[in-house]
Amino acid sequence: MQPYRKQRYADRYANVDFYGWSEDKARQYSVPEREDFGAFIRGKGFSLK
Repeated sequence: MQPYRKQRYADRYANVDFYGWSEDKARQYSVPEREDFGAFIRGKGFSLK
C-alpha cells in the first residue's frame, strides 16, 4: 500500500507521522459534503427508501 500524497484537511487537523486509511476516512467523514444531494435525487424523481 502506498502512502497518501497529502493529508486530508491539514488546515483543520495536525499532521501525523502515520497517515493511513483509517485516519483518512475519519477525516473525510468529519466534514459534511453535498448535504443537499438527497433533495437533488428526490427532485429528479428517485426514491431513497
